[in-house]
Amino acid sequence: MNALLPQEVTRSPPAVGLPPQGRLAPSRSPEAWSHAAGGRKEAIIRTRSGVRLQVGFGPAATPTLAVAVALARTHADHLVQTGPRSWVVTFRLGTDEARYGRATQLLAMVSGWKATTVEVDGSPEPRHVVHQMLACARGWLRQAGGCRGIFASSRIPAKCRACPLYDPAWALESGPGRLLPLMLGSEDIEVHVPDHVPEEWTKEE
Repeated sequence: MNALLPQEVTRSPPAVGLPPQGRLAPSRSPEAWSHAAGGRKEAIIRTRSGVRLQVGFGPAATPTLAVAVALARTHADHLVQTGPRSWVVTFRLGTDEARYGRATQLLAMVSGWKATTVEVDGSPEPRHVVHQMLACARGWLRQAGGCRGIFASSRIPAKCRACPLYDPAWALESGPGRLLPLMLGSEDIEVHVPDHVPEEWTKEE
């Protein structure tokens, strides 16, 4: 057994806060969305800077183990060897979409192993939920530079509760009735939806 265990590999996380180069930035600033939707001055779209995704895996009698370790050593923020053939990998997730892609690759390699564990900021999460979160967040970052999801219900999807891009203020203000003025490009339009069909609409001429 290696007497130097545990071994640690740490790499500096990339700068966060800007959309990846070449990606579509939001058409309106978060401050503009907040002002248009509710008059608040704080940004609606925020990220919980440096959310930690930790994946523990191994031992596993498969060549894929070495591939997973090599990927983690190259792309993860932190790699700790906790046993002769077991590791814990940490990704810090922010607004760099490539990091979600690397985490997805690693999770795809190891998620089928019985000993694999997944945590988000120290809280255990089901593997399939984290898979969904990574794919959804990366898709929004590549498309718009931040989350543009519409939350028509007060029930928060499990993938959103674990997501660094989720912001309760945006979720509250992203219902269809609240978003219409934003889509029309006006901050002064009020939307009134009647409870019933107006009588004049049903009169025959």
